[in-house]
Amino acid sequence: MFHSLKACELQNGGFCFENSHRNAVLESNFSEYGYKAPNARKTGTTIAGMVYKDGVILGADTRATDDMVVADKNCIKIHYIAPKIYCCGAGVAADAEVTTQIMASNVELHMLNTGRPPLVATVTRQLKQMLFRYQGHVGSSLIIGGTDVTGAHLYSVYPHGSYDKLPYLTMGSGAAAAISVLEDRYKPNMELEEAKNLMRDTIAAGIFTDLGSGSNCGPVHYHTSWGGVSARLRPAHSQSKENGSVQVQARHHGCPHQNCNPPVCGHGQRVCPGHGHRIKHTVFLMSKKLEHKGTCVKTSFHC
Repeated sequence: MFHSLKACELQNGGFCFENSHRNAVLESNFSEYGYKAPNARKTGTTIAGMVYKDGVILGADTRATDDMVVADKNCIKIHYIAPKIYCCGAGVAADAEVTTQIMASNVELHMLNTGRPPLVATVTRQLKQMLFRYQGHVGSSLIIGGTDVTGAHLYSVYPHGSYDKLPYLTMGSGAAAAISVLEDRYKPNMELEEAKNLMRDTIAAGIFTDLGSGSNCGPVHYHTSWGGVSARLRPAHSQSKENGSVQVQARHHGCPHQNCNPPVCGHGQRVCPGHGHRIKHTVFLMSKKLEHKGTCVKTSFHC
């Protein structure tokens, strides 16, 4: 141990990779006895939210993955908390589902005890206190959005219990591409239609650049003036359409002699008369079709 510390002290700067060889030896020993080195859990999602002129709009994709397998193409990631408060969940799907169900029950009890609708800040505080107790072992990254008597609010809560309050937010594995769209096109006091189109493009950016995100875009918006909630499910539109085919010249396999072009028999075989080799005739055809078609499904209801 002292030898490794001394080696690190002798370096002028940068990182010390003295233990990299040790880690490789330990990992090889694990494999010899049938064990595997622990790996970080990989999850994939794109969720986003933003405040517009009359309320809050949330958006999420609908793909649930298990490593490289798409487990569910229509996973609902926008969860109900209160009549005017909803929550987007990223991370482990089961953790996000159960966490939001517990919070919805606690908020319902809070409303029955106080006789008043809950505040968005109240829900955020209870969520961050709950996640902080588990020190990140509950893998839920949440975006809480809604309206109350004080206006429209948008919060993000991380698995370890920290939180942010911003006019627009993204979380999940596709957040890097999604936040670039919001930073480029977001502006305060946006109209509803403009905000919905921006949210659709934000989630689509995460879908097209992240393998863990996909399927549909599901934005939900909340209007403060009439207290309504509307949900709209849209397919992720393709950025371009490309149709075409490329035909490659026929290739002959099997005869070792050059410049040999034997005739074709009735069974698709070529017989070289001079060399007696039976040669299979193969033609390669490649086609590319990138078409995404879908129908928008719209549902709306009022609180």
